[in-house]
This record gives sequence, C-alpha cells and structure tokens, in this order.
Amino acid sequence: MLAPQAPGAREPAKHDSWDNLNHVTHRRTYTLVDRERNCVGGEIVTVTDQSVTLKRLDWQAGTRPKYVTLTIERPNVLRIEDGGDVIDVVYSGRSSWSELQGFQHLGSAEAVLLIAKDGKRHKGKLVEVSDKHVKLAHWNKISEIGKGEVSQVYYIRSAPISDGAQYTLQEMGWAGLVDPELWPLMLHIPPKIPVLLYDSSMPEDDSPVECKTRVPWR
Repeated sequence: MLAPQAPGAREPAKHDSWDNLNHVTHRRTYTLVDRERNCVGGEIVTVTDQSVTLKRLDWQAGTRPKYVTLTIERPNVLRIEDGGDVIDVVYSGRSSWSELQGFQHLGSAEAVLLIAKDGKRHKGKLVEVSDKHVKLAHWNKISEIGKGEVSQVYYIRSAPISDGAQYTLQEMGWAGLVDPELWPLMLHIPPKIPVLLYDSSMPEDDSPVECKTRVPWR
C-alpha cells in the first residue's frame, strides 16, 4: 500500500497501522498502553476492527497462575509495542510530532516515510526534528520539509519475531538459523510494517507516554 506510485497514478488510501496487528506474529509478548496510561503485557489472541484481546498469566497469592484474557476497545488503545523504547512501537493511536524526535538517527535497517501534502514521498533517516521542520537523509542527499507541508509520517520497521525465535537468537546467535523464522534476518530481508506516527489531519498529542500502572505478562 505504501509502495512508490507511478507518475499520474492515483494515491492509495492512508495505511491503517491497526492492520499491523493482524500481520505481526502473535507468538510474542507485547505491551499495550491505554489512554489512561495503564500498561498490560500479554500475547495477542484476536484482533477485530474495534478491539484487541490479550492473553496473560494471572498470578494471585495462594493460587496457581492461570491464563486470563483482556479485551480493550480500539479507541482506548494508545500504543502497542514489543519493547521498552519508543522505536519498538507496532501501533500508535495518536498523532505526535514530538515523538518523532525519538526516531532520529535510527539504525541502518529502519527508516521513515514522509508523505507531503502535495503527494510527494520522502523516505530516509530522520536526522533532525524541530518545531518547524524535519530533515531526512537519503544516500548523500538531505531533504528539509516544513511541518506545515507534512501530511503523514510512517515508521518503517522490521516486523517483530516470536519470543521463541528471539530466545534462539539470543542463546545461539546465528547458529540458531535452523529456525526458519530467522532466515530473513540473515538475508537482510525481514518483513516490514508501517507504523503511523504523525498525521496532520488528527489532533496532535505530544504528551509523554509513561505507565501509571503496569500489569506484567508473568
């Protein structure tokens, strides 16, 4: 959907990052942050257009832990991530210009896609984010785009791998490539997902995302 378009081609509809939840592995622990800044960890069980359901272990004193499910309506979901850093986001339910600063100077495997209001697309590394503009580097070229010219900004990241594949990679390194899930990483062609970070048509929310309460996965 976000592939470059031929000259004169009709611009595709805006990508809905919520759809990422249907395409990323569900065999991984994610952290969901709701609008009240409550955080809960668990595995994704089901996703609909209106909600997401997580499965987690519930530990209660004096009882054996058991699996429970928790369903959160989409309007209440602020963020879903697979790690503790801003760049670990797989879904963001807000438009935040200030959050773009956390994506400056990303590693070589990651990039952002900026779609300007005139339809032009700029893909590269964020090297500077100010209140008035952004600068992207692509090869040896630096492009500066004013904030008022920006329509959307997407973070193009590698899709998360399962907890099992992550464990294999950490314990065995590349010797663990007997796991076919790790082959794309070795070939430097991991599947990518676009995460919408900023949309000029949405209200801007630059408030910090910090957990008031945290319900652990285990």
